Amino acid sequence: MIKLVNSKGEEMLLNPTFSFDEIESSKSIKSQEIANSDGEEYQGSKYNSRSFEIKGAMINTTNSEQLRKDVDELYGFLQYDPIKIYRNKDIDKYILGYINSDSKNWHPLDKWVKLEFEFLAVDPFFYSSGETRGEAVNNILHSFQVVNDGNIEIYPSISLTFNSGTTTDPVVENLENGNIIILNGDFRAGDEVIIDCERLTVEKNGSNTLNIVNDNFLLDSFKLQSGRNDIEFRCENSADLSLIFSFKNKWI
Repeated sequence: MIKLVNSKGEEMLLNPTFSFDEIESSKSIKSQEIANSDGEEYQGSKYNSRSFEIKGAMINTTNSEQLRKDVDELYGFLQYDPIKIYRNKDIDKYILGYINSDSKNWHPLDKWVKLEFEFLAVDPFFYSSGETRGEAVNNILHSFQVVNDGNIEIYPSISLTFNSGTTTDPVVENLENGNIIILNGDFRAGDEVIIDCERLTVEKNGSNTLNIVNDNFLLDSFKLQSGRNDIEFRCENSADLSLIFSFKNKWI
């Protein structure tokens, strides 16, 4: 069964007649002609927005008034978009959609109505609700794994909470792709650093502190590739901290 969650946080399950079977994806490729040469030079690409349909029927052969109330309830629910659409209510995987068009086909005696909704997903990806991977770090060299179950690389949020001692120049490196974060300086008990790898922001104890991070992070950010990511933490002096990765798995 399809599960819907509107922007008010309300949930609704569609009856089993509703289907969400097909959704296509496409890319826009940017290229440029090369003078006196065959073909073109590749300059990048992006995934485009996606359209898809949900079709089904609402049926009440004994009470047409109740059927109309149920249809009105569904349409009222859908006014609050974007709608999180889960193709299977038991699988944590949704896409955000805005209603682009709809149609109703009523039975002559109002015993059923066939409904079709066309949605536009301006963000073309499916997401999980959210994942966290936490590590208690007690050594100046500490290795662990973070798994991205999606099929698209993602930008996590990383928090470091320092518990005791003095930690100098902590480093977080993804050994799979070479992305690296270096925090310059000393960090003591009570300090907290939050790194948003998508927005390229760094906060220390609630204040913006981009000046403490390495330049390569600002150029390349820090990504988790699809599948397993071997992460290495290292620092100088001592280590007693909590390191937490927060992210959403992502699929095309």
